[in-house]
Amino acid sequence: MPSPAIAWFRLDLRLADNPALRAALDHGGPVIPAYIHDPEAEGDWRPGGASDWWLHHALSDLGAQLAKAGSPLVIRRGPAERELLALAKETGAGAVFWNRRYEPRVQARDASVKQALRAAGLAAESFNGGLLHDPTQVRNLSGKPFQVFTPFWKHCLSHVDFGKPLPAPRALPRRTRPRARRPSRSCGCCRRSAGTARWARPGTPRAGAPRRGSAASSRPR
Repeated sequence: MPSPAIAWFRLDLRLADNPALRAALDHGGPVIPAYIHDPEAEGDWRPGGASDWWLHHALSDLGAQLAKAGSPLVIRRGPAERELLALAKETGAGAVFWNRRYEPRVQARDASVKQALRAAGLAAESFNGGLLHDPTQVRNLSGKPFQVFTPFWKHCLSHVDFGKPLPAPRALPRRTRPRARRPSRSCGCCRRSAGTARWARPGTPRAGAPRRGSAASSRPR
């Protein structure tokens, strides 16, 4: 049987229309879904309290869907490169797949992660899982990025054959051997204080409004 493959979830907390998850499944071996909580990698754009509250519940929902499909979600905390290499070693995974993000700081981090994984002998591939057009593929006749909107728009409209969305897998093959470390069930991103719960609950006074001094109050979300 082929080696296990890690499907690294990031902002794409879904089973349907997820090319990275599909690639892990097509790898042929067990699929290890993983989420790495690494807020330090976001730099100045580290998520605020409302984003953390949403993430906690989104991961809970994703974990339930993955468990139903047969392969539970592994949640780790720390630098993505370190945690992915450790998880691959613990599970015997031979490949890691993920969907791209396009923020400059995250792009640089992902390039370093991909280089480290490949240096360790792992297959490492990323996919466009969130945009109609990958920015790196939209080029003018000279092979350079467009600088005028109208030609850019016409180019995009002429390349709109995207096919059908990928279906959610009904089942994911699971490893039979136990992992060296028991997977965490929480990323620790949501501290369930009464104040946070009241602030985040829809329908309550100032629900969704940033609290004074919070990260969310200093920039849009």
